[in-house]
Amino acid sequence: MNKRFKSISLKIWYEMAKIVGIIFILVFIMNILIAGKFNEGFVYERLNDVAKNTENQQDYSLYMQQEQQWVDLFSVKMENNNYFVTPHGLNRFSLANRLTRKKAINIIAEKISLNNNDTQGKITKGFDSYFYYVVWNPTKTQADVYYTVLPNLVFSWKLILPLSFLLIVSFFAVRLATTRLVRPIKELEKFANEISKRNWDVQVPKIESDEIGILTEALANMKESLRVAEERDRKFLQSVSHDLKTPVMIIKGYTQAVMDGVGVTSLDESLLVIKKESERLERRITQLLRLNTLDHSLRINDNKHIIRVDRLLKSLVAKFKVIRPELVWHLNLKSVEIMGDSEALLIAFENILDNQLRYAKSAVCIEINTKNNLIIKIANDGEKFSSDDPMELFDSYKKDKNGNFGLGLAIVKRVVEVHDANIKAHNTATGVEFIIIFKNGFCAV
Repeated sequence: MNKRFKSISLKIWYEMAKIVGIIFILVFIMNILIAGKFNEGFVYERLNDVAKNTENQQDYSLYMQQEQQWVDLFSVKMENNNYFVTPHGLNRFSLANRLTRKKAINIIAEKISLNNNDTQGKITKGFDSYFYYVVWNPTKTQADVYYTVLPNLVFSWKLILPLSFLLIVSFFAVRLATTRLVRPIKELEKFANEISKRNWDVQVPKIESDEIGILTEALANMKESLRVAEERDRKFLQSVSHDLKTPVMIIKGYTQAVMDGVGVTSLDESLLVIKKESERLERRITQLLRLNTLDHSLRINDNKHIIRVDRLLKSLVAKFKVIRPELVWHLNLKSVEIMGDSEALLIAFENILDNQLRYAKSAVCIEINTKNNLIIKIANDGEKFSSDDPMELFDSYKKDKNGNFGLGLAIVKRVVEVHDANIKAHNTATGVEFIIIFKNGFCAV
């Protein structure tokens, strides 16, 4: 496990914290911009203007209703070391705003009652600031006070506390949510670890039908595919081991017999058996090496160039005619070029023609058609496929009727697929036929 591992819940909370932090910064910047408009000098100047405009008004409340909502007025009267407050125009505010302004009136009135020379000022209480401007009468026994209530916007706890609370609550909310989200992922981790140990009996976790459920289904399918592949490879290895062991035992037995001079009727005959079994063993080993390395080398090494397929087939037919001269070869080969790996295609066609040679009774037919796609048909008049699905012949773990593995045809299939083509096999009225279809990359000559 990577030492820098971070849980999903921590990552989600971290992203949410970034969002909250960005919101806080944006609000903070907005507050600074807004607060800049309401600097103290501006507020006092505005209160002074309102005071001058209301000096000639008979009805203060009527004028204040016409004035901006953020300025208000109350009167203070001093008698015998006591003061009496008369608000004006509070009814034009909401209930919550009226309560705030009543509080501001009482605080301001109390302050100016202690100092009748007070003409303007600012009082900060909690989250608010109270700005006021006082107009005294000549005897300093009565005053009209113009005031406004503004929030402390910069570094206001009204902003910091909710955002902090949101951050804390989000942490626990994310933890609770991701605990449920991560639980099935942890079950999948255990499931995947068991698959890596090749424990095919492990049960698939029961997951809801969501994205994790789809992933679970994919892992279950992977488990089954791996199980089938392992079982197939195991059987193949056992059978191939036996198939390789047989010629080794024959060679060993005949060699010992020749050395001991026991049970040998003819030395030449014994050496011929040893030679045939050696060739058989060599052929099996060569096919196994090709099967295991050919696919990788074809996909990694880009060794493709232009190949004349008709000439390649003609050269192979000439070689195979020597082996079984009694066979009749019917050739209808149109001149055609493809882009491919000449060595790999030579091996593929050699394997498939070797298959024809072993099973044909009297004739082999090869045809090249270039009407739509490049189609190569190779047929013989031998026994028909006994399998319900002839395509099984291309599986490396399948045996033919003589007990031989289809390694040669498996190699053919891999080479064909790498060249963006496919191969099919089926029975015909007179025998069997293989069809190779190249989808693109050919040119009739």
